[in-house]
Amino acid sequence: MGCSLADLAPLVFEVVPLKIHKQLTVAQGLLYQSWPTDIQGGLPMIGLFEYFQLWDVLLEMNLSQAEDVHTWRLDGSGQFSSKSSYHDFFNGAISFEHWRRLFKL
Repeated sequence: MGCSLADLAPLVFEVVPLKIHKQLTVAQGLLYQSWPTDIQGGLPMIGLFEYFQLWDVLLEMNLSQAEDVHTWRLDGSGQFSSKSSYHDFFNGAISFEHWRRLFKL
């Protein structure tokens, strides 16, 4: 979903010990859905909501050994360019062509 687990479920992330954060990979946590056993301590009601939301997200996650592919969606070629970034930055902007007349004044 384009964010870290700490951003997606901060209350759940807080009750997982720092030691586990540093040692466990996402693939290891998803193996046999063993990641809930790493949660230590209680969760408030909002934390439970985050937990169930996180569970739904992780059930749909499929990891593979294939290399990640980065695609720039703002250009048809899929390659990043400063030009496509510049055009997207001003996409929808109103151009003010009357500056030429004002400049001559």
